[in-house]
Amino acid sequence: MVTGDNLKTARAIALECGILEASDASAQDIIEGSVFRAYNDSEREDVAERISVRPHPSYVLKHIYMD
Repeated sequence: MVTGDNLKTARAIALECGILEASDASAQDIIEGSVFRAYNDSEREDVAERISVRPHPSYVLKHIYMD
C-alpha cells in the first residue's frame, strides 16, 4: 500500500484492510519514504519485497516502487 498518510495512520489503515496482521508489525513491513530513500540500490532491492506499507512517498519514489 502506497499512501500519503503519516506512519501512524497508514499502519491503522493497513491493519483495518488486512494488509498488516499485527499492530506491532515490524519495520520491515512498513517504511517511510525518507528511510527508503536513504538506502542504496542494493539495500532497496533487498527490502522491497518485504515492505507492505509505504507512507509519505515522494513523486520520484512512486516511480522507483513501480519499477
